[in-house]
Amino acid sequence: MHLPCNAGFLTRVQSEMPDVVFNIAEGYGGLNREGYAPTLFEMLGIPYTGSDALSLSLTLDKAHTKRILKAEGIPTPKFALVTDAAELKDIQLRFPMFVKPAREGTSKGIRNHSKVDDQDQLSKQVQWVIENYRQPALVEEFVSGAEFTSAVLEDGQVHLLPVVQVKFTKSPFFSYECKLNVEETLECPAKIDASLEKRIQQYTKDIFRLFELKSLARIDLRVGDDSVPQVLEINALPGLSPRYSPYPVQARAAGFSYDDMICGIMMHTITGMIPLMKR
Repeated sequence: MHLPCNAGFLTRVQSEMPDVVFNIAEGYGGLNREGYAPTLFEMLGIPYTGSDALSLSLTLDKAHTKRILKAEGIPTPKFALVTDAAELKDIQLRFPMFVKPAREGTSKGIRNHSKVDDQDQLSKQVQWVIENYRQPALVEEFVSGAEFTSAVLEDGQVHLLPVVQVKFTKSPFFSYECKLNVEETLECPAKIDASLEKRIQQYTKDIFRLFELKSLARIDLRVGDDSVPQVLEINALPGLSPRYSPYPVQARAAGFSYDDMICGIMMHTITGMIPLMKR
């Protein structure tokens, strides 16, 4: 059955009371929208795939995520959280910079003009984000090197999936226009040296444990001129579209068919139900 996480969600779930849920719900509105469904499932004792409400809400907030990464010594671009364009006079960041909504995903609010090269562009883009998305703008130093994504699939074992290099044809980053027009190719496994691959995979493993993620996750990174991978975002609820999402591509490169990937994630949740069922 399909259970949309909307205003009628509570009533519908209580009526249907599924045995187990494959959770892909992003919710509707609010800072904790990705946590609505898992919270309800926990209240009702319904097992579900993926991370819990705390991990989902925390990783959706890019500023909180970056503060934790920084505190744990995991590289992430220098940033500032801006609630008003007047605050820009106080930030200590170098151009070029990148501006995006602080609490969105799926390239929402990331356009071809999100990379800015001077103060005037910066001010306009910050104001655009604040006015259109009604939330603070995250401003960070732009990492000009190659972009990668790494991922984890948990099916009883924790699998580090092959690293993908995202190769762009027009925009140098994953903008909304880029995704809409499919202006990128995914090289998987990425043709990179072993030391870089090892470092990316180590960060991925550390992040999965640090944020207490479960079942699946995707990490987006860019590598600058210093060859250090910088973590851009943590996707605790990654897209699973077989047409354009990187995660199924990575799973396939690791030997999982699409059905195997979905069943593996679900079986991890069902396996966790066994002690409960025995009682």
